[in-house]
Amino acid sequence: MRGSLHALCFLALLVSGGRAARLAAGPLQALGSTVLASHGQAGGELRRPGDVEGPKVVVEKLGVTMVGTTMQSLYNRTINSFLGIRYAGASRRFKYSALVEKLGTNNVEYPADHMGPKCWQNSMVGDFAEGDEDCLYLNVYVPADKATGNDTLPVMVFIHGGSFTSGDASLYLPTRLLDEDVILVVIQYRLGALGWLSLLNNDLPGNAGLSDQINALKWVQAYIEPFNGDPEKVTVFGQSAGSASVSTLVAIPAAKGLFARAIAESGSSLEYWAIDEHPVQSATAFAELCGCDTTDESTILHCLQIEKTPAELTMCTSKSVKEQQKAGNIGFDGVSPVVQPADIVQNALITMLPADYMAQGLSNNVPFMSGCVRDEGSYVYALMLDSYLKPNNLTEDGDYLANQVITDILKAAGIDDSTRVLSQAIADTFFPGVDMTDIDAITPGMIDLMGMLFLKSGTYNFAKMHSRFYNTSTYFYSFDFVSENSLFDLMFPDPPFDSELAGVTHADELMYLFSFPTELTEAQRLTSKRLVKLWTNFAKTGKPSAEKDDSLGLPVWKEFTEKESNFLLIQDELEMKMNYPERYTIEMQLENPTTPAPPTDPPAETVPKAEYDDLQKQSDAFMACMIVFIVLFVASTGGAIFFYLKTR
Repeated sequence: MRGSLHALCFLALLVSGGRAARLAAGPLQALGSTVLASHGQAGGELRRPGDVEGPKVVVEKLGVTMVGTTMQSLYNRTINSFLGIRYAGASRRFKYSALVEKLGTNNVEYPADHMGPKCWQNSMVGDFAEGDEDCLYLNVYVPADKATGNDTLPVMVFIHGGSFTSGDASLYLPTRLLDEDVILVVIQYRLGALGWLSLLNNDLPGNAGLSDQINALKWVQAYIEPFNGDPEKVTVFGQSAGSASVSTLVAIPAAKGLFARAIAESGSSLEYWAIDEHPVQSATAFAELCGCDTTDESTILHCLQIEKTPAELTMCTSKSVKEQQKAGNIGFDGVSPVVQPADIVQNALITMLPADYMAQGLSNNVPFMSGCVRDEGSYVYALMLDSYLKPNNLTEDGDYLANQVITDILKAAGIDDSTRVLSQAIADTFFPGVDMTDIDAITPGMIDLMGMLFLKSGTYNFAKMHSRFYNTSTYFYSFDFVSENSLFDLMFPDPPFDSELAGVTHADELMYLFSFPTELTEAQRLTSKRLVKLWTNFAKTGKPSAEKDDSLGLPVWKEFTEKESNFLLIQDELEMKMNYPERYTIEMQLENPTTPAPPTDPPAETVPKAEYDDLQKQSDAFMACMIVFIVLFVASTGGAIFFYLKTR
């Protein structure tokens, strides 16, 4: 096992609520006195001016004087921290939130020196629910030496991941990013069924969590100037489910004008899990699981909105996710964004698939940066082992592994392969010469396949769409830096396969952007400096590395375009590469260096436009991109796959 689990435990909720809920308690105190636990309403009692010590910011529009606290950055820069600021009113269950317009009068002092309560979620220390429905708070972090003056600062707004079911603002501290001249805002939004469940009507419209994210961005536009922030230089960034949220915000007109740039780390709105295709079915199944009368929508709504407590709904969310995963589903039904009928849902936020907004030129035309870590699939495959293969006693079933597991994985990704044509083509590509009956032998190929299907392909295809349909810059990266520390060791203390195979797992880049409470090696410190510089450069200028930086070993980061699919390979040495899909089989290549990489992006004529357009009409945008990719990726298997697609 790599690194110190003790030092990493504070990151338990960075990725998956399903896993984090089963972890032992971690030493949150490792963060020191800079994180103050909150019980109850953030901000506490409003006080008369002069009652509270700490950095102060007068926000006249809100009618208050924010009184914060301070902390130190990694390199001892003082940071003014304004914690637990309410940005939206106490939520009405399942409904859109409303932006706060006043917090007081006569500039009364508003204590902003402790974290706001987290939104309802499964606890990280046991199988119970914790949180508050009054949870729409954000934190603002400002370099103390730049808190005033004529030079306003760019603002970076972070949206946390956690499978749309877990996470909170207290886990993301500014002690790395604020060694650069930026302001960091970390937001909270409603999670699980409380944030995403939908009956596609005005009583339970869905996308409540998305409305929270939009209102947080509106708050930044309205109120960040007194903190010396520039509302015209706002960068929204997020990871995993937060990354999918970012790309959704880029895509939808409802978020236009709220940010100037965007960074999406490991995930996009093209992923199958990022949109619930059958929300009413999901909500009905959820209500039944919660013990509600599901006779009609009115009885469902009354039960979920009136009869059930938020703790009960949160535990039902956890149970629903687990049951979905044990049945072979990825576990996002009822807990992800939905497409809302504009003729029924008032102020619908998503009325078509994000890819359709992009293709029709309706999206936010802003510079966009995205990428993935090298071994995204190690996290996904480990979850599959723990939540599906092992509970169903399939790890020793050689016949199932050889003949059915790939088909079931495709089904979980939304691809029906009842003829097994695609499954066989994928087996030939990802598992050449591998004994498919051996659970250990298939691990490298499974890591590649799961990473491609559930994270890499959707992230890459969103970048391709952005570069194709918009005239602003697009940047892409692959984070391949291998170190002795990995979040995989935290998320899977009893790993379902050799943890050395986990490589650079999902969310590992966050350790170098946010706090990492253990002594870093020289290589880790350099990697952290590099990522912080690239991310903040992008926030400042829209270009992550416009000029070569020999002091940090940064090359000029070339734009990703339709003609040149450039991406920055981030490892011990940074270098520009092309044709990211070559890395879809990276584990197989590392296991067997003589194995050729998969084909690069083929010329456009490989798939006639008419056939591609037909695919787009028959499937949602992600599935079309995914299937076209698979066809090109395994084109050597012949025309049978094209026949399969045409008859799908």
